[in-house]
Amino acid sequence: MKKLKKIVKNEDGQALVFFALLLVVLLGVAALVVDVGMMRVTKVEMQTAADAAALAGAQDLLNGGDAEGTAVYYAEKNGAENTMLPEQEDPTKIEVVCKKNVNYTFARILGFEKKEVSARAVADISSVKSASGVVPLGVESQTLEYGQTYVLKENAGAGPYHGNFNCLALGGQGANVFGKNLKFGYDGILTIGDKIDTEPGNMAGKTAEGLSYRINQDPTATFETVKKGSARICVVPVVNTLEVNGRKEVTIVGFAVFFLESSGTTGNGNNAEAYINGKFMEMVIGNSTGGAATSYGAYKVKLIE
Repeated sequence: MKKLKKIVKNEDGQALVFFALLLVVLLGVAALVVDVGMMRVTKVEMQTAADAAALAGAQDLLNGGDAEGTAVYYAEKNGAENTMLPEQEDPTKIEVVCKKNVNYTFARILGFEKKEVSARAVADISSVKSASGVVPLGVESQTLEYGQTYVLKENAGAGPYHGNFNCLALGGQGANVFGKNLKFGYDGILTIGDKIDTEPGNMAGKTAEGLSYRINQDPTATFETVKKGSARICVVPVVNTLEVNGRKEVTIVGFAVFFLESSGTTGNGNNAEAYINGKFMEMVIGNSTGGAATSYGAYKVKLIE
């Protein structure tokens, strides 16, 4: 009997040791599950911050904007504690590295305090290859100067080409289609290389109606103060030529962005004249794809790494 009690007592002691070892293992597993889970969540958070920072910063690569300052702002806004922007030789790209410390919970028992989690993103800007929402006005291929005013629609009798005043037929023909597209933008997708028809005729009434609609959406905006998304910012197809008479086919070679600076009509009925002036901008636009070889001021931002 005494020997049996001794064996049981020894087994109790062994069980206690075993339980203690098991507890250490369980704590280690808990540390692995909880703390590694926290690191993964933070990794996703930092990748989101890096992506947002790179995309925002890339948009400020145009016209000498503060790309680095914008990137840091968006990184911190999305939870980054430390943001690095390695020097980038290519002026069309921006690289962002976001970092954040994760304080361990259960792993502290094992002597681990914290770990730094980081994520990296690279964004670039490229010229627009295709776009939707464009207005039915054509600009001939040329070197466009930032801030300069260009005639987007000629007055009747003022254009160099008989019957054409820089208007385009997008998704249909006639003044009503032209007027709708001028107001709201063409809802189809246009791509460099597409063949489109010019839209002959003055269409003074539809011109005045469409331009008034757009300008009245943002009446106090100026070229210097206009915000992205304003109805007065228009994407315009750049075409190979407008040196055609009547309704003729032309080819899209790029896309440009203009601030609708002024418009006007004079006269009545068939004798009315209508013109549109726009100031050339360089801007990242939505509803587009990049990859064009030649730049006309419309850009696409995308993550490449």
